[in-house]
Amino acid sequence: MGDKLLVGKVCFGPREDYDNLLSKTRHWANIIPKVFICIRLRPKSEDPIRAKREFENNLERAKIAARYAALNGYDPEATTIYFTQFLNDFNEVERDLGRKIAQSRLYACNEIWMITDKGEVPSSGMISDLTFAVENDIQMVGKDFAEIKKWVENYDKASH
Repeated sequence: MGDKLLVGKVCFGPREDYDNLLSKTRHWANIIPKVFICIRLRPKSEDPIRAKREFENNLERAKIAARYAALNGYDPEATTIYFTQFLNDFNEVERDLGRKIAQSRLYACNEIWMITDKGEVPSSGMISDLTFAVENDIQMVGKDFAEIKKWVENYDKASH
């Protein structure tokens, strides 16, 4: 298809045409900017017990990041949270399927937020999403997870 984009059964022209259509649609529907939450899900540990705890902790981190985005006026695309509800991230076939679907959702986002701890190396899944974003001219923004967590904690304290 070259520079064309197939979304469902609709074929668009170049990315600029699709972006223009999205921009008009968002304006008409008063939709807030959509941001893709790119955060580590895959555990670093090889030990099954530690890996399970790390996986659960990483899901909680993704929820905090998505909440931060929503509270700051963005529509978070948090596929890390969503797909783990029905796909097994420890099964390579299901993990790859989730990544492919996630990237189709990433295409419709205004930005991708790469959320890491200071000095953290992005996971292979994050690198795949970031590469896709660069190839499709999606704005990339780096975010420090500790700053996000602190902001959410301060927000929660002020809200009560």
